[in-house]
Amino acid sequence: MTSTPGHIYRVGTRFFVDSQALRQLAEHLDLVPTASGYRFLEPSIEFELVEGRLALPNQRGQLYLVPADSSAHGACLAWLRQGHMQGGGEFDVWPGGCACRLPTARETAE
Repeated sequence: MTSTPGHIYRVGTRFFVDSQALRQLAEHLDLVPTASGYRFLEPSIEFELVEGRLALPNQRGQLYLVPADSSAHGACLAWLRQGHMQGGGEFDVWPGGCACRLPTARETAE
């Protein structure tokens, strides 16, 4: 039995996934921890932990930034179509918060 799909979100021009989406994908792909989040081995995509933000609607667990490249976006869209994650919402600015740039885990650790 597969677990409940997590969510993918769009805020501004950036995409994010929650922990549940990564857990669901880890049932099918090799996922390894990194200093700033998690990375899938194939396809090679690194998701950076986002801290210090209000939770997005129906977010399950922590939130991770999807790399801003077309191959990562294409993989996420394919996973969405395959039911490994579900749409969590599209927002022009962060819901309930400022429209400021989001720090990554790497930046907050420095």
